[in-house]
Amino acid sequence: MTEKTIHNEMLLCGIDPGKEGAIAYVIKHGKRFSLYRLFNMPKTKGDYDTYALFTTFLRHKVAAENELELPIRHTLEKVNVHVRSGRKAAFGFGYGYGLLKGVLGSIPINADPVRPGEWKKTFNIKKKEDAKKIARREVDDIDRVIQEDKRLRSLRLDQAEAILIAISKYK
Repeated sequence: MTEKTIHNEMLLCGIDPGKEGAIAYVIKHGKRFSLYRLFNMPKTKGDYDTYALFTTFLRHKVAAENELELPIRHTLEKVNVHVRSGRKAAFGFGYGYGLLKGVLGSIPINADPVRPGEWKKTFNIKKKEDAKKIARREVDDIDRVIQEDKRLRSLRLDQAEAILIAISKYK
């Protein structure tokens, strides 16, 4: 066990699945959290970019183990298709979720599932829009990371949700 593990430091990854989803890496320092990296869900021509997903997860797994010397924990939002969704939408969503789980499993990364109701209850989220405000309150360095990354313009709802998914089991 490393000294960092004893002091309760780790890298947390929150995954908000879906084509408009996001991936957030947050460093836990005792009871404090700071944003490390933030990504939009990689896509090519409207579909998931499996190579970009694979390299994103693998690169950060290696960085956590070798550079940061931190244990890493992944949390994947466990979502289901709504009954009112059409067949095409349901198939597309299920396909994307399965693809994401397959990429994680091939690395191998074991992602803990968390239902939307569970992580939202942790932060007492009543309306979806509250996620941005709560993420900014709970996690340091959000604005700095967004300003440094040219691909990010401002904190989107799905990115805020990925951040909260990452830290939800450690609050």
